[in-house]
Amino acid sequence: STSLVEVASCGPRAMFVWRALILQLHLLQGDASNVLLGSAARSDASTDECSSFLQANSKRSITSMSKVTNVSETPRDANQSKPLGNVTFTNWSAKNYMFIHIPKCAGTSFRADASLVVAPSYFQENREESFQSTPHEDNQIDMIIFRSPLVHILSQFMECKYDFWGNMVVAGTDFPALPGLYGGLAEWIHHFVELKDAPLDGALPDTEEWAQIANYRCYNPWNMQTRYLATEWSHSAPFHSFEPNLQTAVDALNRVQFVGLSEFYVESLCLLNLHRHGTVPETCACGGRGPLAGTSHLEHFVPDHAISDLPAALVKQMRKLVRLDAQIYAMVLKRFESELRHASEISGVQMFCPEKFDTAWVQVDHLLGELGFANVTSLKRSAKDS
Repeated sequence: STSLVEVASCGPRAMFVWRALILQLHLLQGDASNVLLGSAARSDASTDECSSFLQANSKRSITSMSKVTNVSETPRDANQSKPLGNVTFTNWSAKNYMFIHIPKCAGTSFRADASLVVAPSYFQENREESFQSTPHEDNQIDMIIFRSPLVHILSQFMECKYDFWGNMVVAGTDFPALPGLYGGLAEWIHHFVELKDAPLDGALPDTEEWAQIANYRCYNPWNMQTRYLATEWSHSAPFHSFEPNLQTAVDALNRVQFVGLSEFYVESLCLLNLHRHGTVPETCACGGRGPLAGTSHLEHFVPDHAISDLPAALVKQMRKLVRLDAQIYAMVLKRFESELRHASEISGVQMFCPEKFDTAWVQVDHLLGELGFANVTSLKRSAKDS
């Protein structure tokens, strides 16, 4: 990839940003990453051009991971797969795959792993743009991975505070990077909860500059997953997009052919494997490793963190930012559970783990209840799945 060669030529500073991606490539290409790292080590370049390149590309992905993967070496358990016989299941073997990447939903890992699962089909990622900003073609399968809303918010803050990319983009802003593991989180949440439909540093609330100022040039947590479905905004958003039209988001969600969940990461890969190849390996059974010999996990230099560590008063404030995301997540969980149960039945491989879904629904129901949606039928678990 030309982009990776350019990054390598920018020296160690550039390679630090891309370290996670290089480690990912090492898993996929073996010695290819060593060549890039060697190139970086020999370069002392630290020019303004490299700095500009970093700012423009620090969150950019490889356009098609399948292009850089040796498909013949894909660690697939195809010989253990079960054919579906005469049972019908939507097969996408002749399609192109577009991953619509919502940040902090295990997307970087999914991008690498899903490209292996669908290989040799063409796979690309949309560079963290929204669904509305992504081109859609007739032969294209759109894919999105979602994440539990409160965990998603915490992950956004941790990325902005600890990751090299986050440190770079918030530099020069008032981002509250205070001492302690969660230092500044309460101030960060308070900032977004209290944002008003009023100018910031002279920028008007309906402008991109206002949106960038408001989110410290990093992430805006206001209903990000809904925003990615319903608007053209991505990392940032103007005031009027903090709570976008829910029906527009639902309509977009219904157009997305494949949805997965970061909390059900392996199951998501298994379901994708069934769609693409019409088979499921035995390793996709509940508790198994999935369709690949191993899965990716990139920490982005972020320390371990958990919602359970946070005080109840802070979590209550966080809930104000996910009224729409909580509803979207419940819809996705409901759909995913139904699809995975059906896939398990027709494939003969029990990918469905009842206890895991029971736990997920307890958490979702609690969040919906706290937000006043406890009696909304469309957000409840299907009776046949409970």
